[in-house]
Amino acid sequence: MSGSRPLGLLLAWLSAGTVLLDQQMRQQSLHFQRAQPTELGTTGFYTILLMALWWLLRQVRDSELEFPLGRWHISLEKIFRPLAAAAGTYLLLYLIDNPQTHTLLSDPQNPLRLVGIITGVLLSKVGDLSPRPEEPELITQCRSHLYRLQTIQQATHGQTTGAAQILSLGTNHTTSVSTVSPNWWKSSAPCSSA
Repeated sequence: MSGSRPLGLLLAWLSAGTVLLDQQMRQQSLHFQRAQPTELGTTGFYTILLMALWWLLRQVRDSELEFPLGRWHISLEKIFRPLAAAAGTYLLLYLIDNPQTHTLLSDPQNPLRLVGIITGVLLSKVGDLSPRPEEPELITQCRSHLYRLQTIQQATHGQTTGAAQILSLGTNHTTSVSTVSPNWWKSSAPCSSA
């Protein structure tokens, strides 16, 4: 699914870009611009600043860098994942709680835009998925052999015949699998020391 990543990103950007074509949202933003130009500028500045911070934290999180600290290896992904999530959550709360953006966010066409953005992001993530590599045949055989060494498997087959009122004929089959005690398994292994 190599083409799903660009297709998903295109869908997400087109869905977000429909905001620019929405006449009602343009009129509301012009109204805010005329009524409260300084507050709108402050809101825009803080929004851009928070978005830049969120993007920067996500880039550091996805860098897959590790640095050693004594015996431990500290991954930047583990440190910056909660920070990026907190910055994204704060950005959303700031936009929702702000009176300038609240009316823009409550536009009736926004749920459809949001579905398009989420679908696009999910579609782009599908392109990153790859199936788990198949286990080599030697490892599969070793697992099977180890399983047989650690278990006792018994199968019993039987056949019954009878000449009662009506001729009867039947078969039965019993299978059982039980694990071998680890102490017996270790003690029955050949010793290398003499």
